[in-house]
Amino acid sequence: METTNLQAEFMKAIRRFNRAKLRDAFGGLYPGEFFTLELLRCYHQANPSVKGMYVSELATALGVSAPAASRMLRSLEDRELIERTVDRDNRRNTHIRLTEAGRRAHQAGHTHMRQFTAQIFQEMGEENIRILLPLVNRLGDIMEKISKNEIDERDQ
Repeated sequence: METTNLQAEFMKAIRRFNRAKLRDAFGGLYPGEFFTLELLRCYHQANPSVKGMYVSELATALGVSAPAASRMLRSLEDRELIERTVDRDNRRNTHIRLTEAGRRAHQAGHTHMRQFTAQIFQEMGEENIRILLPLVNRLGDIMEKISKNEIDERDQ
């Protein structure tokens, strides 16, 4: 296969992953929303006496900017899956924590995700998944490296 054809086939395959309705796999949550709820759940479990996670901590854990995290949090807050409270000691900081509805949405998303992956594993076979995972992780590493280099070059 010619390189340009191989490149086109590669991009077509990548596009198919983007078209997959992963929101269905997480019980109606977008993957980023699910992982945000997961981080908040884990944070609360590890720090039960703390009022919640700071937006800046969440943004760092997700690898996104604070404004991007705030936009997603606004959507979760509108659906009453999280609640925000202003830090009394430093009003510039905001605590975030799951609501009861957020805990239920996270649990439903977790259940759907397990069913989704179980079905994929059943159809692909465990041996193929074990072969695929290192390749997909290597691909992700390369794509992140190239994207970071392009961003760094633009910033110079």
